[in-house]
Amino acid sequence: MEEVPAPTPVVPTPSPTAPPVQPAVVVPAPVPTPPPPAQPVDVKSDKKPIFIIVGIVILLVVVSLLVGLFIKSRKTGVRTVDLSKGGKNPALTAFEDLSKYDKDTDGDGYPDFVEVAVGLNPNESEFIRCGGGKGCKDPTLTNTGPAKKNVIIILDSSGSMGLKIGGQTRMDAAKSAITGYVSQASSDKNISIGLMVYGNKGSNSTSDKATSCASADVVAPLGSVNSSTIGTYLAGVKPTGWTPMGLAISNAQSLFPSGNDAQNQIILVTDGDETCNSNPIGAASTIHNSSAKVTVNVIGFAVTIADQATLTGIASSGGGSFSVASDSTELLRVLNQNLENWKKIADKARCDLTAYEAFLPCEREHNDKVVNYVTTKRNTYYKKDISKAEYDKLNSLYEAIVKLHSDRVKNGVNSTK
Repeated sequence: MEEVPAPTPVVPTPSPTAPPVQPAVVVPAPVPTPPPPAQPVDVKSDKKPIFIIVGIVILLVVVSLLVGLFIKSRKTGVRTVDLSKGGKNPALTAFEDLSKYDKDTDGDGYPDFVEVAVGLNPNESEFIRCGGGKGCKDPTLTNTGPAKKNVIIILDSSGSMGLKIGGQTRMDAAKSAITGYVSQASSDKNISIGLMVYGNKGSNSTSDKATSCASADVVAPLGSVNSSTIGTYLAGVKPTGWTPMGLAISNAQSLFPSGNDAQNQIILVTDGDETCNSNPIGAASTIHNSSAKVTVNVIGFAVTIADQATLTGIASSGGGSFSVASDSTELLRVLNQNLENWKKIADKARCDLTAYEAFLPCEREHNDKVVNYVTTKRNTYYKKDISKAEYDKLNSLYEAIVKLHSDRVKNGVNSTK
């Protein structure tokens, strides 16, 4: 087999003119601009709206509860308390004796054990000790302070007053009695007297009726009539015309001061019924219910039974009295009786006021002691110091003494309790 010679390797000859290979230049890639830093998140700021909303919701719930409780308390009128949270163990109070609440030896409304606890005498009524129930019967009391009285005497000057009675005209008999009354009354400096007449113009003829029925005049204002002046004022009064009693009562109202502590009174002296349709009953009611609170007393001088019905109605509407006098002596007696009655009333009023001024602070002092004790004792229920039964007893006692004190303050020394 013929042997094949191995191929000769070809070695590449480098070109003498080729430039040397330069290393590759690496161009750096552009660096991206970083985004601006993120702002820090304010966690508190994000939570504020939530807190506000939650707070508003809570506030609304609380207000709703309070409104509900208020409405409930208004409906019931009593504050609700949970009585189950107080009181002694029932097993320990099964045999307790609460009869002490019914023992009141002196009858003043306070149980004996309460009076002992607050330092009062259970054998002496605190009400009586303070002057209650005595009023002006207590001889140790003295009358103090003025009691002002204003009196307007209204004298009938109608023509019928010229008729005679007991040997003198009705007018002269009335003047005599009024003079005697003023002499006694004017000695009291607390009494002011004035004088009016009605029917003193025109005549008692039909043609002069309108003129006479329009006449009701002041002869002497309040405070000007006394024992020295009454004769002069009465001298010019003559029996003349008709009988406008209602007009006279109405006109008298302006003579009385209003808004003071004086007692205001009219003494109407007449010998007959109203003849001018001036509504004396209505006028008496109006003046009595005015701010001056005038009392209208009527004296029927030699009047008939028929006339007495109207005169009684005038006195009743005016809050006063009606009396009948047949002559001058009777008229003076009735006038003086009116004066004495007023003096007794005035004396009693002054005496009662003095007694009340001494009674009131004494009554309040011992009542406050009892009320404070009962209130404090009742509150110990919630400390489990007293039973529910005793709590109820104290509640009843509290209500009773509050009412008793209110009645005593209202009625003063004239109270019978």
